[in-house]
Amino acid sequence: FANRGDVAGYQDGPAQQASLNTIYGLNFAVAKDDTVFVADSANHRIRKIGGNMVSTFAGSGNGATIDGEGIFCSFFFPSEIAINSIGQLFVWQRDGKVRIVDRNGKVSTTSAIKDGGPPALFDDHDNLYVTLGNSVIQYDQSFQQRLSFFTEQRVGGLAIDKSNNLFISDPGASKIFIVRLGQSQPLNPPASLEIKLYPGVTITGTPGQT
Repeated sequence: FANRGDVAGYQDGPAQQASLNTIYGLNFAVAKDDTVFVADSANHRIRKIGGNMVSTFAGSGNGATIDGEGIFCSFFFPSEIAINSIGQLFVWQRDGKVRIVDRNGKVSTTSAIKDGGPPALFDDHDNLYVTLGNSVIQYDQSFQQRLSFFTEQRVGGLAIDKSNNLFISDPGASKIFIVRLGQSQPLNPPASLEIKLYPGVTITGTPGQT
C-alpha cells in the first residue's frame, strides 16, 4: 500500500516509492474520504496517504513538543493516532502528551484527557475511548469521563462496528469483550466474528469460544 519494503527512512512521493520509519501497532487512522494519516514515529511526523501519494501533513522532523502548523510544529515519537468525525487527529506521543491536529494541519497540545491512553478510537458520536490497564474509559465531546468498561486482565486493542458495538480484546485472558453502546437490551452476538484491526491483521472466531 505504501512504503518501500527494503528501507526505513523519510521520503514523500508516490506511495510505493515513499519511505516511513518505525511503523508498528495501530498507528494510523482513516478519514471519511479514505485518506490515511500515519503516526510516523521515528520521523517525528504525521504523514498523509491519499491518491497513491505520501506527503508530510505535520511535523518538522525534530523530536520535540512544539505547537504550530504543518512543518512548523514538532512531535516527539508520535505512537498512536485516532480521528473524529470532523477530521481532527488526536496523536499520543511516547512521553504521554496528547496533540490535536486540525484538518489544516494546525497542531496544539491538550491536557483534557486526564486518564488513559492508547489504544484509542472515536465512535460515530465523537465519544473518545481510551485504555488504562484492564479498563476502557469513555470521554464525551467535552472530555468529561462518562463510562468505564473492564476486562479481566488488560486491554490489547479496540474496534467499533457500524452498529456501535465496541469490541475490546484482552490478550491475557484470550477473550474479546463486546459492549453494545447506548442500548440497554442484551446483546445477541453473531454466529461468527471477523474484526479487522488493521491491514493484514484480522481476528475471526465464534462468540463464547476461546
